[in-house]
This record gives sequence, structure tokens and C-alpha cells, in this order.
Amino acid sequence: MMRKTILSKLVFSMVAIILVLSLVSSASADPSDPWWDNDWGFRTPLTVTGASATDGVQAQVTITYDSDMQSDFNDLRFVEADGVTTIPYWVESKIDGTSATVWLKLPASEITVYQYYGNATVASGSNGDAVFLIFDDFNGATLNTSKWTATKLGSTSAVVEHDGAGNLRLAGKPATSSSGSVVSVQTFARGVQIDYRDKIDNIYYADVSIGSGALQGESGDTSYWHSRLASGYLALGQVTDGSTDNSLNRAPTSGALLLLATSTAAPYPNQNTYYLHTFRWDTANNLVWTRDGTQVAAASDSTYAANTMRLALSQGEHSTGLGGNRYIDWVRVRQYVATSPTLTMGAEESYTPSSPVAAFTANVTSGTVPLAVQFTDASTGTPTSWSWTFGDGATSTAQSPAHTYAAAGTYTVSLTTTNAYGEDTETKSNYITVWYLVPGEDYPRLTWGGVPDDHNIIIEPDPIVWTPHKDGNATFTYEWSPNEATYISMWWNSSNQNLDPDAFLQSFTAVIQDNTYGLGIMVILFAVFFMLVVAYGDYMVALVMLVLALPSITPNLIPFDFQIPLIILVGVLAADVIYRTLKTVLQQ
Repeated sequence: MMRKTILSKLVFSMVAIILVLSLVSSASADPSDPWWDNDWGFRTPLTVTGASATDGVQAQVTITYDSDMQSDFNDLRFVEADGVTTIPYWVESKIDGTSATVWLKLPASEITVYQYYGNATVASGSNGDAVFLIFDDFNGATLNTSKWTATKLGSTSAVVEHDGAGNLRLAGKPATSSSGSVVSVQTFARGVQIDYRDKIDNIYYADVSIGSGALQGESGDTSYWHSRLASGYLALGQVTDGSTDNSLNRAPTSGALLLLATSTAAPYPNQNTYYLHTFRWDTANNLVWTRDGTQVAAASDSTYAANTMRLALSQGEHSTGLGGNRYIDWVRVRQYVATSPTLTMGAEESYTPSSPVAAFTANVTSGTVPLAVQFTDASTGTPTSWSWTFGDGATSTAQSPAHTYAAAGTYTVSLTTTNAYGEDTETKSNYITVWYLVPGEDYPRLTWGGVPDDHNIIIEPDPIVWTPHKDGNATFTYEWSPNEATYISMWWNSSNQNLDPDAFLQSFTAVIQDNTYGLGIMVILFAVFFMLVVAYGDYMVALVMLVLALPSITPNLIPFDFQIPLIILVGVLAADVIYRTLKTVLQQ
């Protein structure tokens, strides 16, 4: 009995160990969640808590190194749950092989995003410009003038430069009332937080201000050791290792500063030490200045609530020699929300190679000849080759080809995608429809000009006779304009969309017919009328007969289909007139 119990416990323990190992190891990705790119072998879901309804809110996450990652975190990528849309990110700091602090620009109301990694060769995609409203890490050789305006007050010898070590160096001219500053090109409204990492080698005149006006001295004059943007607010650094010598101030359009609050903590407790500072201007008109999470000063003021601001970072110098250098590692301006979203990492998932799933779209699916169509590959599963058939005998191996249809018809399009694991085909039957004509639109295709006023134009063959054999639904309209250089035009439309208009009209010709035989026709008409009067002895009967005979005498006035019976009728009338005339003569 004891052996059986021991055996049962052993089996139970082994099952438990297997279950634990399965939870610890990588799980295969849920097949219902599309995999962004199979060049990345792993991903983890990040659950967003406190997701904002505002698009583009920035959130911070700490990524712990995984052995499947590059040790420098260069292979990190972040993607929305749709498996397609990438999320901009910026690596604020990292310790290779240990952890990285990363900022994401989150889409509105997104509750799950994915972190991808496991690509051994890809370069970093970190991009602060894509994440923040304003961003600069000052890693370039010179100041980026598309982001900043360098401003030197009091002396052109003030310093605004990159120091070559990834910092922006600001300084006034030694022993001169002056300052070196940068002013942002980009503007912003309330609801932001300005973050900047910097250090100083002195205890004076490191200022940050926001405003809509020009950069001025402290009181709107030549007190250039402090600099402020007019019509805004100034976080003034005075004796920066003291707690009450720094202040938050309103900076009017001109004139002296208005004190809003004095500091309760030092912004720079030590020289030559980097600190993370923030300056918040939120939608409730609060102004909050912090250093490494410790509040330096806070106030509330709505004077410039409606203004659009720029940012200025400054370092001043007094004529007494007080002042020095300021080094700014990076600066960013981001949206402020009272409760920032947090991201929680889930279990690792691994990519399971599979064949692609073919899919495609077209920018147009119908139109007239020639129809140019741009096809776009929308396949998933990372295909490596593409094979298209367009339904008219043409093919392509481009990923997203363009194709022109030269003849009317309905075409079935097919795409076959292939990778190392298989292939897949999508076929869209009767996907492209091409017409020669658009129903209901008029097509002016036949026009003849330069016709003398005393000539007629005859369309041969007559469309009214000819069209039923070509397109019984075609209709024609003629325009005769003798006062406009004497020309005739034929407009037509058709419900037969596949009728080639050029082939349809190529047999039509215009015959310019001399009209000088008009007098002869008048003589003939008078003679016929006279014979009818003699034959029937009644003018009205003669007139009716003449009207019936008129189309046969002038056949171009009536369609050909009616001409033969009318000619026969006229022949019968003529025979009757001759018979009656001869009979009358013989009786006499």
C-alpha cells in the first residue's frame, strides 16, 4: 500500500514539473493574433492599464533583458494588436544585457500592444522625434536649426553649441551681462510636460521658460543674465544650491517678472551632476517644477492659458563673473495626463514558421479602356515571391505591380505568394471590369467641317439603317451648324459597354453632295402634280399623292428601309396616271 502511495506521489510530481516547465518556456503564438514580421522570433504582450482616450499619449516601460534579445536592445520593436501598425518608441536609457527604459507613443484606448525581439542583425529603431511633441538628444555635430533657434543676448560671444559628447552646451560671455539660449521652433498649447536632463558647473542662472513672445532679459530689459520668453512663464535658477532662491514667475509682454512661487527644494543640489527636471503646464493651469521627482516649486496661473507657447533653455552670465556652463543631455515635450498609462509584460511567445496567406487589393476595379490598375500586395506570413495573373494573358512577379487593360471585358485576377514553408493563392473572380463606353455619356466621334452652304452632307451608310446590325441600343444626335463654318457632328451613346467605338464608327463616311439639282427637282414635282390633277381632277387628292411620292423623289430625306415601298407606291401611281391619261386620249 505504501509503495502504491509513493508511486502516485511520484507521478503527480512529474506532471506538476512538466506543467511548470511549459509555463516558463516560450508558448507558441495564438494563431488568431497576426505575427508582425517573422524576422523577429519572439514577442511578449504588454497590457496597458489606464489607457488614454487621447491618441499619442506617451508611456514609459522598463524592459528586462531576455536571452533571446540583442544585448544592446537594438532589436526591440513595438506593434499594435492588429499585427501591422508599428508604435514609435525611444530608448531613454539602458544597461546592456540588463534592462532598458523605453517610451512608447500609444494609440488611443489600446489595451494590448506587443513587444517584438529576437532579430540578431537589425539596427535600433529608437526615434524620439516620432514619440514626442519636441525632442532632441543633441547627438549631432551641430544644432538642428529645424528644431531650435540659437539666441545670444548681450554678446555674440555667448555659447550655443554641441559639445561633441552628446550635450548641448549653453553659456554667456565670461564677466559680461549675457546669455546663450535655444528657442524651440515647434509650438505647443496647455496640457504638456517638459522633461530635460542636464547639469551645471556653477550655481547661477540656469533658466527654463515658455512663452509666446520674444526672448528678453529678466525684466524685459538688458538684465541678460536671466532670460525669459515674453507672455509666458519662467522657472528662474538663481543660487541653485539653495532652496528659496529659485522661483516660478509670470513673464509679461514687457516689464518686470511677477513672482508666483518660491522654491522649496534646490533644482541642482550638486554641480556637475545630471538631474532629471520637469516643467509641467497642464490644462488646469498648474505650473509644477520638479527635480528627480522632488517638487522644486508649484503655482497656478491662467493669464496665458489660451496662448501657444515655445520653449527656451538658457544659461546666463553676470558682469561680476557669476555664471558658467550648462550641459543638456536631452529634452522632450510630451502630453501630460494626470495618471500615466502603465504597461505590464505578459508571457513570451515564439514564432511558428508557416506558409503565407495571399491577399491583395486594387486602387480601381472598373473603368474605360485603357484602364490602369495599381495592385497592392496585402499578404501576411512574410512571402518571399509573388506570381500574378491578370486575366488577359499578362503576368507579373513584382510584389505590387501596375497593369493596364487594353480591351473591354471582365477579368479574374490571381495572386500566388510563396515562402520557404509553402504557398497560398487568392483568386478574385470577375474582379476587374473594363468598358469601351460609359453608359449614358455622349461620345462626339464624327465631325466634318468646311462644307459649303449650298451642299448637303449625307452619312453613309445611314446610321438609322446600319446601327441595328452593330448595336441596337445606340442612339444618335446630329448637329447642323451652317453659321459656324458649316459642319455636321454626330453624338452617340450606347448601353453596350464592350462596344469598341473606333471599330463601330470606322465604316461611316461623310459625302458632300452638290445641291445644284434642286431646280430640276422642283420641275419634276410640278409636272407630277399637274399629272395628278389631270388624272384625278381633284387638287386635294393630287396634293396627298404628291406628299406620298415626295420621299421617293428625294430619297435622302427618309431612311432607306422606307424608300423601297414608297418607290413601289410612286410607280403604281405613275402607272395609274399613264393608264388613265392614255384611256382618256383613246376615248377621244
